[in-house]
Parts: sequence; structure tokens; C-alpha cells
Amino acid sequence: MSRDAAPESPADDRDLRPSTFDPSPLAPSALVAGLDGGGTKTVCLLARAADGAVLGRGVGGPGNIHSVGAGRVAESFAAAIAGAFAAAGIAPGEAGPLAAAALGCAGVDREGDRATVATILRAAVAAERYAVVNDGAIALRAAIPAGAGALVIAGTGSIAYGRDARGGEQRVGGWGYLLDDTGSAYAAGLAGLTAVVRAHDGRGAPTVLTDSLLAAWDLAAPPDLIGRVYQLPPPREAIAALAPLVAAAAREGDPVAAAIVADAAAALGELTATIVRKLDLPRAAPPPPVVTDGGFIRTQGDVLLPHLLAYVEARGFAIAHRHATVEAAHGALVLAREVLA
Repeated sequence: MSRDAAPESPADDRDLRPSTFDPSPLAPSALVAGLDGGGTKTVCLLARAADGAVLGRGVGGPGNIHSVGAGRVAESFAAAIAGAFAAAGIAPGEAGPLAAAALGCAGVDREGDRATVATILRAAVAAERYAVVNDGAIALRAAIPAGAGALVIAGTGSIAYGRDARGGEQRVGGWGYLLDDTGSAYAAGLAGLTAVVRAHDGRGAPTVLTDSLLAAWDLAAPPDLIGRVYQLPPPREAIAALAPLVAAAAREGDPVAAAIVADAAAALGELTATIVRKLDLPRAAPPPPVVTDGGFIRTQGDVLLPHLLAYVEARGFAIAHRHATVEAAHGALVLAREVLA
């Protein structure tokens, strides 16, 4: 997939708080772990298997093997898992193997990739059972635990994932930053950089993005972008981090930035309308729930959502929009407990 949540904002108001934990002795296999491996960060939640109560939360680096490689992903999983155990006040070996460890991860839609990531997860934590799925599957479980509906995510990458009335799941988008990720922070940041070089050449209109984006990367002039952008691996996260500056310029009335934001929102509207159509969600009242999540749309929703919702409405779809209130790693915990049933 490539949901790839953008870096957390200090204003993030989703439910991230661990439950109160009674530090009584734990029986073997009393714990489960749920991991969300995105393009920017990996989140691990450690919980009691019996009731799903969260004991600790840890954060590691990127979790997409196609973006950063298996070695970096292994480091990310290890850091997130260690952080969750530390937050719970439990030594990793104290409770024996986990009852289950479930991971929702970008870039695991092919069997070979899923096997690679599963091997990394097994090396990172001992468990009696494992589950590795596309990260959209856990995000959907977190956002819409039951019933039909859709989730549209715009972070570093973008994707739509949904469930029909019969329980079947489908996805739209999420093909990665070279083929897709329209409407994402990466796409908006890259479009901002493109606008800067076009303005420098005289092919595009002047824009305040020239000053703001160059300053963000401490560069003197547009030609300096070449050395910053053409690296191996590509600076995908750094480009995505420019998206808030594009949104800020749009708010200030810069027409070039406003067009980029409108295009991003329309792309997300297209994802939304397409997933609703593919799932054959009812058009009659009550409208189906559509939840939005991901760092880009969560922090820049004031400029993205009006265009997104207008796009969907113009195509004849009525939806009940709401913001995600629970982070995707909670969906991985749901999956971990499902495999125990």
C-alpha cells in the first residue's frame, strides 16, 4: 500500500494514551503486540491479550522495506517494540513469548514482500502467532471496527481502504511514490519544488514557495535543489515535510500554492469517490461513514477537506465524514486478538 503517515503533529488529538496498568505478575502469553509500520514511523502498542488494554506505546523509524530497506525496517521494529515494553515497565523476556504479534505494514501486498517482513517481525519479537497485513487493513479496523465504510489516508503517501456490507475489503491507490500517492504530503511537497524550478526558469508564475522551500532546506538558489533532491535513496520524507509550507502559502493567498493544494484535495476526493463506488456503499440515508486520517490531512484539513468533500458531492456521493480518533496501531491490536480467537 503506501499509507505512510506523516510525522506526528503536537496537535494530534487522537487517542494515543496507554491504559492504566496494574503491574502484577504476568502469566506466559498474556500479552499481544500491534504494530503499524508506515513510511515515516513505526508504532508498537503492547496490550493484555485478555481485554486489549494498552500497557505501553513505542515509536521507531520507517517501516516500509521498499523505501528504506530491510535493515532499516528491522531497526525500526526493534526500537518500537523496545519502547512499548519500556513504557509498560516490562522487560521483554519477563512475560515469555507474546500470545500474538500483528503488523500492518506498507509495501506487503505481494507474498514475497509479506514473507520478508514477517521474518523481520519474528526476529524482533518472540510470539506464538503472527499476522502481517497491508497497513490499510489495520487502519480500517481502528477507524471503523465494524460495518461498511471507508478510510481515506493522506500522510507521506495516500490510499483509500474500505469494507462493504458483506464484510469484503477493497483498496484504491497506495501504489507508492513513483506510481501514485496522489494527494499525499510527498506529492504536494514535490509539486511545490516543481513550482520553484518552473518559476526560476520562467515557465511558471512567481511564487512565495521559492523563498520558503529554499529556506527550509537552507539552500541559496533553485539550482541547489539538484544536489538535494537527486540522492539515493531519494529524500522522500524530506520532500513530504515541505507540504505544510505549501499549505501555509496557500492560506496566505499564493495562487501557485493554492492550485497545488486544490489539486491534492481533488486527488483525495477521487480516491474517496472511487472507493465508495467500488464498495457499492448505499447512496440513500443514512450516508456511509468515511473517515480521514494521516498526518497531511489531519494537520492541513482546513485547506484540503473543503475541496475533497466538494469533489465527492459533485459526483453524486453522500458520505458521513469524520476524522480518525484512534491511531492505526490499535487496529493491529484488534488483529492480534483476532488471530487468537
